[in-house]
Amino acid sequence: MFDSLALSAVRDELREFIGGRVQRVVQSDALTLGMELYALGGRRWLLLTAQPERAGMWLVGSRLGQSPDPPSPILLHMRKWLVGARLEAVEQPAFERVLGLRFAVRLDDGDHSGSLDLIVEATGRLGNVVLIDEAGLVVDALKRVPPTINRRRTILPRRPYVGPPPQTKAAPTELTPAMLAEALAMDRPAAAALVGAVRGISPLAAREAVYRGAGRADADAREVDPARLVEALHELIAPLDPTSGAIWRPSIGFADDRIAAFAPYELRHLPRFERVGTLSEAAERFFGQPAARSPLAQAQAALRAEVEATRAREARRLEALERELAQAGQADELREAGEQIFAYSSQIAPGADALPLDDRTIALDPKLSPTENAQAYIERYTRLRDARRRLPGMIAEARARLAYLDETLAHVALARTPEDVSAIRAELREPSAPPRSGGKKRPRQPRRPEPLRVRLDGYTLYVGRSAAQNEVATFELARPDDLWLHARGLTGGHVVLRVAGGKPSAELIERAAAIAAYQSEGRTANRVPVDVTERRHVRKIKGAPGGVTYSNERTLSVVPRPP
Repeated sequence: MFDSLALSAVRDELREFIGGRVQRVVQSDALTLGMELYALGGRRWLLLTAQPERAGMWLVGSRLGQSPDPPSPILLHMRKWLVGARLEAVEQPAFERVLGLRFAVRLDDGDHSGSLDLIVEATGRLGNVVLIDEAGLVVDALKRVPPTINRRRTILPRRPYVGPPPQTKAAPTELTPAMLAEALAMDRPAAAALVGAVRGISPLAAREAVYRGAGRADADAREVDPARLVEALHELIAPLDPTSGAIWRPSIGFADDRIAAFAPYELRHLPRFERVGTLSEAAERFFGQPAARSPLAQAQAALRAEVEATRAREARRLEALERELAQAGQADELREAGEQIFAYSSQIAPGADALPLDDRTIALDPKLSPTENAQAYIERYTRLRDARRRLPGMIAEARARLAYLDETLAHVALARTPEDVSAIRAELREPSAPPRSGGKKRPRQPRRPEPLRVRLDGYTLYVGRSAAQNEVATFELARPDDLWLHARGLTGGHVVLRVAGGKPSAELIERAAAIAAYQSEGRTANRVPVDVTERRHVRKIKGAPGGVTYSNERTLSVVPRPP
């Protein structure tokens, strides 16, 4: 729910606390931190969270409690460095969902000052809270991200911090009617066109801008005057310019007597809205209300939390396995050391703690005899040698499990009904999902996960909505000459167009590609590249449900459309 404009409003609120000190730091749950700030003679609590449903940061009116769980590494670091530190600056990259707090801290000797940055990435499922030192290195994070999960954005202690990749769309301040006219030329809702063309504009902000520019939030792109839409958009972002004199007008919007949304502007496009004092107040009221009544939203949130927790455990396990494999690389050195001790055993004095050689020195345990020292080295070599043989398979299994869980999270977000979510939950317990190391394989259930079946101009289309459904569509229902479609480089559904001896038209293939784009992470994008190839050119990746490689593809650029 936090977009770049909402974070800008919070940033402006927090600037009133510059010069204040951190009094306490707590951790309310695995993905939520709380910080008590003292400034202007008063105390306020700041909540920072990486929970997918509410990733962001805002001030709260009540004290935050400490979780009974053992303190996390980032909490220990924050207590060590930030308690007593002074807030120096609050910064935000233009139109990005990232907010940074800079604190002046005392270094270990207490005589020298330095600074630490606390970065909140309000990026939904990928949200994070990261502590960074003066050299730009990660001190720790709520979510550690090893290279096996993201090679480009590894977030681990003592690694350089790399922020989320900036968007390549046009900035709202640079937008002109001529630039917007091109995006509005396509047959799609104006709000979707605005999101696809302009940086930092969320679907909520886009609907509000379209409402103000066209009188209807659901207006089609071709019905909207580009000049009026640009003017409405500039009205929303005016408070970003301190010389404009414009101020944020935070509000909460209602639907069926529930708070449906919050924003730093008046939500005029909703049936009813209410002005509030600050964006933090709006966020606190929105997130503090009972869970949404929508059965789909409840089912998605519950399953997402379950999968996120499992994924965190698997990531820690993979990290431990990789450390163990790195240590196993020393096996040959241990064997050589043991052999050298045997060779020079007659020259080693009793109680010696080292064996000096021409090229190196071998450490010895003075309590052991030379023979016992040699045997100890050989035993360690044997353990590491055996580990070196078994660890690659375990690491491959852990990586496959993480990839499967990442794909599952994407499918949960794409689910359209509670039944879709229930099917994904059931598949997590199926033997097709990579089992944890040492886990017993459950007996196969007779019920096969069925992909969505769609009829298009007399042709049948199968749409996978989970990893298991993707496998069924691609490797059980599809024939070698059927067409296989998938959004290029994005997690999503496998779509199979059954040709049945016919020759589908280019228009029909494009419609199938639009459905594949919709059933992917690129659902809200302006256009999505979709690869098309014959099923015969698709190969399964062993150990990775739904994972495939393919060749002989051609790529179509399409506007996402629902089945």
